[in-house]
Parts: sequence; structure tokens; C-alpha cells
Amino acid sequence: MVFTPIVEFIQARRFKFRPVYSFVMVLGICICSIAAFWQYEKALFYTQPKAQILHIQGSYFNEHSRYLDNQTHNGQVGYAVITPFLYDGTVYMVNRGFIAYKNRSELPKIEPVLGNAVLRGRLHVNHKPLLLNTTLIDPISERVQFVDRQAFVKLLNLPVKNEVFILNEGQGLLTKASAVLKSPQTSSVCVAVVFIGRIWFGYLVGGKFNQTRRTRCDCINTLMQILILLKFKK
Repeated sequence: MVFTPIVEFIQARRFKFRPVYSFVMVLGICICSIAAFWQYEKALFYTQPKAQILHIQGSYFNEHSRYLDNQTHNGQVGYAVITPFLYDGTVYMVNRGFIAYKNRSELPKIEPVLGNAVLRGRLHVNHKPLLLNTTLIDPISERVQFVDRQAFVKLLNLPVKNEVFILNEGQGLLTKASAVLKSPQTSSVCVAVVFIGRIWFGYLVGGKFNQTRRTRCDCINTLMQILILLKFKK
């Protein structure tokens, strides 16, 4: 029968349990799965559709600026500066753009924006990325790994907009944030695909180590029979 080799192939997949190899395989698959999901979440953060342009007028909370870590622009590394902005009784988390740093031991200086300011920009959905370790505490409290709305709510005791306001024009603009937020998307997707590939590789390697030598020979012979049958069917 045509399906006989397939049945034999399924029956031939006998495994001999080996604790060390199995533990390493499962551990590697779990780590790669978490890492792949983490990179996928990061990619989602950079793939939001463009929103309508908004004009807001109010004042900055200069003393509560935060420096969003792991940003690059034109080959430089630095931060995206996030400064809360009060408009019509609601606080907007304004991404003022990119600023480079010379070393990580101290934050770069930015000029405060005093008095009334008129800003032009758009709202960007704020996704909290998956963090592999949430217990680490940065020695510089103003440096953050993501835009934390709840932290601004506790700090200012005012309602805070869910989205991040991407500043395009107005007082306090450093470098247009649209250029900063676009670039990491492709790399995050690629890294996620790499981790998924490693998951499959770990599964195949783990399965090979757990198979007995006779089982591997049986599987190879069965696959050859299937290929021969397919060739004759053509």
C-alpha cells in the first residue's frame, strides 16, 4: 500500500529518554520562545499607523523628563527624551526626539522650556514591551526602558494620556522622533525570526539525541521508501 511506509515511519520513531539532553533542549526552547515574543512585542511598538496631526498648547514639566534608553539615530546612540506636558487638564507624554550621549554614567543636558508652548505632532500607541528582567534598578532614575504611563500618574497626580505624543514642531523639539521610532522595527522582526529558527533547531537536535541508533536508521530507510514511491507515482 502507498501509506505503508508512512505508517512504518510513525511507528519507527521510538525514543530513549535522556534527561540531560532533554533538559537542555526544553530549556533552550523556552528561552528562545520568550526572546522571540519579546522581539515581536518590540516590533509592534514601531509599526503603528500614522495618526491625525494635533495642536496642543500648555506647559512642560521640565523637572520630570525621562530618557528612553536604547535609541539610535544616524549612527549615534542615545535617548529619546520624554517630557510630560500639561494641556487642558490632561498630561501628554511628549517624545521630544533624540539626543546622543558621550557616556552612560551621566545624562546629557537639555534646555528647559519655560512658559507657554504650542506643540504640533501626533499620538502614537504606547505598547509596553516584554521585559526579560523587571527586577533590575537603573542607578540613574531618569533613564527608563519604556514609557511608563502609570509612573507619570503617580508622579504628577494628574490624568495622563495613554498614547505618546510625537513632537514634530514646536518648543522643545530636539530631533524629529519619527525618524527615531521607525528604524528598530526591521531588526526586531529579524531577531524574532532568528529565535523561532533556533526553537526548531533545538527541537530537531533534541529529538536526534533522544532517538536510538536503530530508530534513526529505520527513519532514514522509511523516508527513502516514501521518496521512491512518490517518484514512481509521477
